[in-house]
Amino acid sequence: MTNDESTTKRDQAIRGAVDDRLRRTDGIHEERIGVAVSHGTVTVSGQLGDYVSRAVVTDTARRTNGVLAVVDDLVVHPASYVSTITETDTARRVSEAIQKITARGGAVSAGLRGTTVTLTGHVGEARQLIDLREAVAAVDGVKFVINTVDVTVPPPPNVPEVRIREGMARHGALDAEDVHVAVTGTDVTLTGRVSSWAERDQAATTAWSLPHVTRVINRITVSSWYPIPTD
Repeated sequence: MTNDESTTKRDQAIRGAVDDRLRRTDGIHEERIGVAVSHGTVTVSGQLGDYVSRAVVTDTARRTNGVLAVVDDLVVHPASYVSTITETDTARRVSEAIQKITARGGAVSAGLRGTTVTLTGHVGEARQLIDLREAVAAVDGVKFVINTVDVTVPPPPNVPEVRIREGMARHGALDAEDVHVAVTGTDVTLTGRVSSWAERDQAATTAWSLPHVTRVINRITVSSWYPIPTD
């Protein structure tokens, strides 16, 4: 098999995998989305009704095994569908989403202007920052989230590096030997090389999952080589 034939076979396998993941993603109509693959780079195109769906589509493609890069040619046409959601409805749902996250600690307020929500205040855990953004972004009527919330609970002086590496070792899809961890206070820096974006994201998720981590700097690179998919 020539190199061109191998590349074509890999690209076809990646395209099938992306299509399958989009088909199984709630709220996404995969028949409206075009997927093209060239040398591991995926281009997604088509029209969607909101920016949240756009982010879901590109993130789903990026997390598919073998994908090296994603080109976003999607177009959002909010006016293409009729919405009866008022700004008052949106504000109420944003408030409910915030309350679920701050039940674990913290005080957060939201300002709504059009379709943009600005979050201010403080929480007790770094993980809550991610949860806040995801919960508010998922509210109907919200298209942009500006998150200025701080983590205010003083953490211990150091995060144990060994616990991060143990967490990576427990994850079967991640080769912890190829990921290097450096800890400075409560900042975690990840370096090394993995074979997919999914592994890169899993390494960061493992670091974020530890208590007292306030910052994760992900400098892991994705290798341009990966195994040829088999039939």
